[in-house]
Amino acid sequence: MGCRLQLRDRPGDTCYFVPGINFPAGSGFSVPFENCEAGWASGILLDPANILDAPEDLDAYRAPAASQDFIAVFGRERAALHYIYKKVSVASNNSGAIAIPPAERGVFAFVQGVAGRVDSPVLGGLNPNTTYAALVYYPPRSTEQWQWQFKYCNYQGLGNPALLEGAEIIAPPILFAHTQGGGASAFFGDSELIHSPIAMHLPAGSSMTEHYELNTPVHLPGENYASPIAFREIQPVAGTDCSLPKIGRKIDFEPAVGIAPRSLLGSALLVGDVAPPASRIGCQVPMLSTNRPFQSVLCFGIRTSGGDDCLAIATANTNGSESVVFDIAGGSGFDVYRM
Repeated sequence: MGCRLQLRDRPGDTCYFVPGINFPAGSGFSVPFENCEAGWASGILLDPANILDAPEDLDAYRAPAASQDFIAVFGRERAALHYIYKKVSVASNNSGAIAIPPAERGVFAFVQGVAGRVDSPVLGGLNPNTTYAALVYYPPRSTEQWQWQFKYCNYQGLGNPALLEGAEIIAPPILFAHTQGGGASAFFGDSELIHSPIAMHLPAGSSMTEHYELNTPVHLPGENYASPIAFREIQPVAGTDCSLPKIGRKIDFEPAVGIAPRSLLGSALLVGDVAPPASRIGCQVPMLSTNRPFQSVLCFGIRTSGGDDCLAIATANTNGSESVVFDIAGGSGFDVYRM
């Protein structure tokens, strides 16, 4: 927790102590929502114009619509509520300064007629003895009830290991690396997926690194730093004790016992290798230039024994220099999705 002291310049003036709150990664919602469809503040339905997506966040004062008091801002990339603004009226003193009303617990976000964010409990340089409309950051009180209705896609993994039994590989493997797990930071590149918490839609295994802890640009050692990208494709190569999926090969599924939040329990094997007779499906993943964890995603197309075309996906949260495998015992998560 950080803090800031805001002082005026004369003895007897009020000193404002502003605590800084550090929201840890993972403090957002548990669903990767597309948008917030509706919200209620202690039973009062918020006007839709008062619920904003982060890309539409305010950059200047705007009164809440429908004469309401609140504006809420949600971030899809973090699966989180960024903040709530509350409208207040405040009068400047003889020196043209305003201070946060005593009943409020945030600071000024915007003041009518003032350019940009204020982010301070006091503001000077205004007209003396004048009433100003402002938006303050509003942490909900423990005596209040706030409710949100989200539109989101349920987890799409089919969770059926029988789909891998005897399936044929019909498309070559593709390997992705990303750090879009809904954590506390977001690195915006030029990807069309910049506002998606990708990891929250994919299988999850028993990795010690949670998806919301991923927090670094995805650059490989020796590359020039072109932009803070967070999602990219990487060339898959064969890994230790695992084999790349190859078109035309058949798959066997070996069940296992364990617990995984979103994964089939077992391992997927390539059938018919000379040595060994069957090998785990997977590939090697590199380290990043920052040597920090990321999520590797290995996927390829299969045709099930029933003739359905599906997508097999495995993920691993890793620091690199190891393999992502279709094996729950290796810490990866994997599942089958409809194509």
